[in-house]
Amino acid sequence: MHTREEKMKAFGRFLDVLDTLREKCPWDKKQTNESLRPNTIEETYELCDALMNNDQPNICKELGDVLLHICFYAKIGQEKEQFDIADVCNKLTDKLIFRHPHVYHPSQVGAAEPKPLPYGEAKDEQPEGEAVSTAQQVIENWEQIKLKEKDGNKSVIVKKLFNVFVFICKTSAFYYAKKSVKKEELSLLRIGFIKFISTLCRLNE
Repeated sequence: MHTREEKMKAFGRFLDVLDTLREKCPWDKKQTNESLRPNTIEETYELCDALMNNDQPNICKELGDVLLHICFYAKIGQEKEQFDIADVCNKLTDKLIFRHPHVYHPSQVGAAEPKPLPYGEAKDEQPEGEAVSTAQQVIENWEQIKLKEKDGNKSVIVKKLFNVFVFICKTSAFYYAKKSVKKEELSLLRIGFIKFISTLCRLNE
């Protein structure tokens, strides 16, 4: 396996090539969030298929395809001066820290070099890590933490539920009118339905 330095170098090499293609390739130049979206769905479906078949060579390949799309969207965001890949990584990292209080103290959100517990705990503070000992407890805590992220406002969940339901209805009507469904379109509908059920379950808690 590669060292941390080799991994960072490989990622930087990839970003350099993506920047060059965006500048010099006619196809890459004209891509937008809207034009990339169908391909993103297809690539995600192909990754899921490889995972279900435990096809390691294809898992590696399809992970690369999905990574390309993630970085492509970040590149477009950068061009619009909205966000870049560093923002994507930092937001994800902060979310992971915030959602794992049994591993990181809340003070480490936003830290340049996050340090795990017991760093950040007061001497008389009960270590949060001791309160979680099983994966099921982590899942249960996640749901409560997610509500905190939205200030405990379940109206946000209701709105999301409504949006997903509308999406499913519109998508189903569109496919019915076409009378033919591609595998990536079917995958999109499945994803929408799963999100609907997941959101509904959280609302009922």
